[in-house]
Amino acid sequence: MTVHAHGALYKERGLLTSSGQQIKYAAEITALLEAVWKPSAVSIMHCRGHQKGRDEIPKGNRRADQAAKAAAKPPLPTEAEAQAKVLICKQEPQSSMPNYEFYMNLKKFEPHGEFIEIILNKWQDDYELLELNHDYIQWLFPTRTQGRNFYSIPLNPQETRLMVNTSEVQQRLRGACKMMLKFFGVEIVGEEEDKETIEVERAENFASRFENLTINSHNNLRITRILHSLGELGAEEYQVPLVRFFLKEILIKNRLPRMKKSVMNFFIPAVRDPQDRQDLLFFAWRYYFPKGEFIWEIMENWHDTNQNQWWLHFYRPTERMDTCVLRERKEVADRRTRRVWRRWMVPDGKWTSGPTSNTGS
Repeated sequence: MTVHAHGALYKERGLLTSSGQQIKYAAEITALLEAVWKPSAVSIMHCRGHQKGRDEIPKGNRRADQAAKAAAKPPLPTEAEAQAKVLICKQEPQSSMPNYEFYMNLKKFEPHGEFIEIILNKWQDDYELLELNHDYIQWLFPTRTQGRNFYSIPLNPQETRLMVNTSEVQQRLRGACKMMLKFFGVEIVGEEEDKETIEVERAENFASRFENLTINSHNNLRITRILHSLGELGAEEYQVPLVRFFLKEILIKNRLPRMKKSVMNFFIPAVRDPQDRQDLLFFAWRYYFPKGEFIWEIMENWHDTNQNQWWLHFYRPTERMDTCVLRERKEVADRRTRRVWRRWMVPDGKWTSGPTSNTGS
């Protein structure tokens, strides 16, 4: 009955009873509904069970009950196996998976939260709620680092693998991404047409939402978290189009001025693929103005703790890690102890070494 009829009702209600309470054995039912799709063909016959008689159907039911009980009863372990299991339990406690449970609609986010299906369906156009509530974002886009909501739990490797390989989680993750992009005044195009590349464009409400992004700059932190989470949970295809979109808006169309430092120093490094990061940095260099603020430097004996410096890290295939420093207009005059080997980018993508710069000594 669970597969035939109840399963669809359970999924429609989010594994909740009519009174809003979580149903019993929710995790087991979810696992069953996922498992029936794994074989290439499944045949389930519904008949009256637990009936006495000598017909084939009652006999078959009794044999099925006996087989199920036998399968559910594990064989008795040997003494050596029992000792090994005790050691395993002591050394490797089972990791909790609150983010997976939240994404499977089995758990509300904390504190004072809601189930993810309610967020995706009822919070969609409530921009005031999405702006003022600061607890949901760490649950909606979990990463391996602890966020400001200390009720949230960072991803662990086992949980990450499970979420990447669960279709229901992936579907909700992409739905959550699109909900937040709409909140930012952005939309994804080309995905429904099954194009090779995904593109990001302005949404119809972009004017008011861009104004909100400029006023409430804490959304830059949210975008950084979203980019990291997409990369860790198997939705990397959204990273590059989203970062490139913000680079165009800031560097070409001169919008979102308070996001400029964030896109250079946090959005680009959040992109998972090293080659994609390098391509985005070259794109940024082409349109960055003034060029004097955009400098590639190999950092040797760099001990400058000046707070007016922002650092971008990227990996080049044939050389060690370089650092891109985005400087403010006002240079500090008293830097007397550093030696910097500068490298300037040229339009064709090749690299040329600039002169040694010894400032102040």
